[in-house]
Amino acid sequence: MTTILHTADWHLGKPFGQFSDPAKVAALQQARLDAVEALGQVADREKVDAVVVCGDLFDSPMATRAVVCQALHRIAKIPCPVYVIPGNHDHAGPGTLWHLPFFEAERASLAPNLTVLLERKPVELEGIVLLPCPLMQRHTSMDSLGWLTGPAVWAEVAPGKPRMVLAHGTVEAFGSDPDTTGMANYLDPGRLPPGEVDYVALGDWHGIRQVGPAAWYSGTPEPDRFPRGADYRAGCALLVKIAGRRAAPVVEPVETGRLTWVRLAVELDPGMEQDRLLCALEEVVGNRVGGHVVDMKLSGTLGLSALTALEDQVVRYRARVVELMVENRVLIAPNAEDLAALASRPQDPVIAKVAERLKKELESQNRELDRAALLALHRLVREKEAA
Repeated sequence: MTTILHTADWHLGKPFGQFSDPAKVAALQQARLDAVEALGQVADREKVDAVVVCGDLFDSPMATRAVVCQALHRIAKIPCPVYVIPGNHDHAGPGTLWHLPFFEAERASLAPNLTVLLERKPVELEGIVLLPCPLMQRHTSMDSLGWLTGPAVWAEVAPGKPRMVLAHGTVEAFGSDPDTTGMANYLDPGRLPPGEVDYVALGDWHGIRQVGPAAWYSGTPEPDRFPRGADYRAGCALLVKIAGRRAAPVVEPVETGRLTWVRLAVELDPGMEQDRLLCALEEVVGNRVGGHVVDMKLSGTLGLSALTALEDQVVRYRARVVELMVENRVLIAPNAEDLAALASRPQDPVIAKVAERLKKELESQNRELDRAALLALHRLVREKEAA
């Protein structure tokens, strides 16, 4: 039995440009490095024979020296050989990272268990033959599996050992046009000679997906985006066990990710109790600090007091999670209590006068501008009372 840990799309050094807080970006980048250590723990626990990384180990073909050294330091902790092919993000074109003397010197020094496969030729290991299909440029219209479609290559492959293809790209067209002619980085596993390959290890898609009887995407070991559908699963690697040549592989997902990316949609109404306004977020996050990236869409209507209570809870939970993004489409619906509290402030005659005028305008015209002005006035009162 040969056991391989199939992974891909580490994207170490990813800038996460959609996040503006440097501390949050650093937390997201650290989680990706932590995932490498998680892979090492799986490799140790399952006694795997090798780890294969099917492209995009780095987010860029010119990753910084710091990112490279951090990656190599963690790869060195993986207790077995690690084989990587370049993907589209970290392709192996001339002058890229993989060809630099710096990289080779640091690889030899920090992670001698790492082998970068830059040539399309069979690599024979003790229990399996690897058939690497590295990308030599970011986008190519040539199927990188093409070198495996002719008979000549199979004469060079040990006949008694299982064969595993390593490739990076997409197996289908997207959008309304099904034509894949000339599509960048298109892969067609159906072109592989029947019976010659025992497993096709793929990278590029960030969620686990089986695309053939023995062809799988492993997804990324640490989630880096919100789920694309109900069946989307990221934050894993695939444990692949092959008993021998022409034996059906046994494929098992194993968890490696630390962060959970969650989308929430919360419909609010004026009758909701203030301490349950964010019950959906409470159920997801609870008392756990860190560990979540949350995209929350709020809709419905709330009174002034309820809406400001909601804002307080958003601030509270934003400090608990890695990131909390809020799309607030809540409509302001001042109730009688809100309006009376603002208009009855003898200690603040100016605020009371403005509130009374806005109240009358709202009753006669029900303008959005008046509702927004009342909310601003309510916030001002809260600030004064908290000072």
